Amino acid sequence: MRRLRGALAGALLVSGVLAGAEPAQENARPYLAPWIVLPDSGAALSAWGTLVAMSPGKLTPNSGGVLFDVPAGSGKPVVEASDPESPRWVAPLVASAHAAGLRAGIAVSLPDVPVPADPRAAEAATAGTLFPDGLGTALFDARGADLFELHFPDLANLQARSFVLKKLAAELRAQHPVATIAVTFAAGAGGLFPPDAEKLLANGNAAYVDMVGLRLPPDARAPDPAALRTASDALALGRPLLVRTARVPSIDGLLAVGRLRVPRPPRGAPLGGLR
Repeated sequence: MRRLRGALAGALLVSGVLAGAEPAQENARPYLAPWIVLPDSGAALSAWGTLVAMSPGKLTPNSGGVLFDVPAGSGKPVVEASDPESPRWVAPLVASAHAAGLRAGIAVSLPDVPVPADPRAAEAATAGTLFPDGLGTALFDARGADLFELHFPDLANLQARSFVLKKLAAELRAQHPVATIAVTFAAGAGGLFPPDAEKLLANGNAAYVDMVGLRLPPDARAPDPAALRTASDALALGRPLLVRTARVPSIDGLLAVGRLRVPRPPRGAPLGGLR
């Protein structure tokens, strides 16, 4: 990834195993897979151009990856909003990352939408009808993606959030059966999960996701690892953790953050060029 440093905007830390990772012995202990977060269409387009020029690489269970962060409400991934067919660029981004030996994912920060009042409309709702501006299209055009992050920036309307989580997760599972589905929250007090996160994942909702996680603000201190694991297990017992942090200055810094979140020193997927 050393040639992707121009697109680097953050780091995604995954402690645990992506759904399709093999062989089984890789699951025996925690490891850290660092990812590059592409925060906007310019970074994503730049990364795509870099990836297609990279030498072919082999995808391994602890490979790092690139995560394209689709801005809430924009529905215009990779290229600028002037291109109405921009969602078609998501699949090439995923394919080029895989060809370079990296994983690829799509993250969406979900705006609050109401539950349709008509029961028949609620039953028929899809990502495309809930988010008609194109955000849903970006999710489902990411054929072959390894990771889908569904981020809930707030939980003010739990009924609507629960409805959206189940609808999106069920569609993603049907269309991308081997992908990992993560639900993340804005860090609350003490750098842990907000109080209503447990309510969102209650009543069987936790079964819709493979991973839970947090987005930490730039000035946040790393949470206590034991407290984070306990809080995570209260939401979804035994699920791997996904933690998004602010930009880190070096590989050593990235691994230092990772060691705060796993019980033993993790394996680290190589990530060159972090400067």
